[in-house]
Amino acid sequence: MTGCADTIVALAANDQETAEWLSKRLGTATIRTNSTSNTETDRGESNSQSFHYTSRALMLPDEIQGQGEDGLRQDELLLIQRGLPPARLQKYPVGEFPGAANLGTADPRQHRGGARGLDPAPIPDVAALVPAAKNVSWLNQETS
Repeated sequence: MTGCADTIVALAANDQETAEWLSKRLGTATIRTNSTSNTETDRGESNSQSFHYTSRALMLPDEIQGQGEDGLRQDELLLIQRGLPPARLQKYPVGEFPGAANLGTADPRQHRGGARGLDPAPIPDVAALVPAAKNVSWLNQETS
């Protein structure tokens, strides 16, 4: 089903196969690396600096699984939408959802409505929540 999805929201990737699939879906970026060389001989000293451009996955599978300094944190998600650059967003805290106070409880002793012991609650407009994300980090920006 993911082949026909315009929007993919990845909340977590706990297995290697999913992390690799997401890494491929995110694509690659061009990064610039520099190297410096210093050489000393009996004739003097020589310094050189060079810049190289190389391709790198926007996020490696281990970063998607939360490993390393740039790894996806537990409070972050990945958003991939057709026609837009992928984004790394901070998860919206459940307590801040519109109507969160009315989300109900799964405790059957406090059952007042729904068939499974949950109080009926309005479903928040998720599309309205994306612009309200606290941190948006577009992943396809060139880095140095």
